[in-house]
Amino acid sequence: MNMIHILKEAITQLYFLTQNIGHWKSSYLDYEKPIVERLWTSANIQGQDCTICLNNIFARGQDQAFYSCGIYPSATIICKGFCEMGLGYGDPNGLPPDMMGPLYLNEGSYYQILSPYEWNYLRPIKESCITLTVMESPFESQSRQLTKQEIAPLFEYFASSANRAKLMDMLEGTG
Repeated sequence: MNMIHILKEAITQLYFLTQNIGHWKSSYLDYEKPIVERLWTSANIQGQDCTICLNNIFARGQDQAFYSCGIYPSATIICKGFCEMGLGYGDPNGLPPDMMGPLYLNEGSYYQILSPYEWNYLRPIKESCITLTVMESPFESQSRQLTKQEIAPLFEYFASSANRAKLMDMLEGTG
């Protein structure tokens, strides 16, 4: 499976998906640091039910990184900003494993996670980082919803045809 292909298709679908903010749900994810503002919606991409997540990851202290394992296959592109990434391999039901790296990802960097044993973290450096993630799963959250003021900048970033074209250019020539 190549989640990068699905990521590219998700970007092309953003034109239609950002025509109506009512198609999107939101969450303020603060149960781990750094804090993440997330908009998400469901989409069928290449016959696969997926969730598209638009994320604003806040820059915080150097020791604050959001660890997650790849319970579902996913792909992420760094749309704006610069971040540190760690990778590890371990039990998805256990504690985060020792991480390799760090790797440093800038605007236009992308990656896919295909196994539930793959762990990673992203930690923005200096300023918030905007990412787009597509995953093969439904996403649900019990966190509070974002306010209209919190939603607006993130939604407007992805509704911009110039930004969507830039994202497609970043993925030009991939798989």
